Amino acid sequence: MAHWPQLEKSNPNGPWTGPVGSVVPEDKLPRSAQGILDMAKESGWGFGPISLVTRMNMPGYPPFFMTWLYDIDSGKWHFDCARASNGQKLSYPDCRTVIQHPDALLPEPPGEDR
Repeated sequence: MAHWPQLEKSNPNGPWTGPVGSVVPEDKLPRSAQGILDMAKESGWGFGPISLVTRMNMPGYPPFFMTWLYDIDSGKWHFDCARASNGQKLSYPDCRTVIQHPDALLPEPPGEDR
């Protein structure tokens, strides 16, 4: 039988002081997101890193995903990671290349010797 990790509650007076309002005004969050955040806060959960994940789509090519993290202390976003839909890691320069040349996401054609 699998043992699931025990989750600990965080101090509700700690990291909840303002990060949502500083990233996205609370009145602009979807009601479902605001509701779950309110429920978590009332239950004693703390706030972890805020991330922005984008799915980049181009017709005829596989999608790829880019993630930025928000640093609550500095109030700034930074690029964290990216992955192609096949799980391949992409660097920020890789993402720029893929945006300009989406063929970079496609597997190479088989060689003559195959």
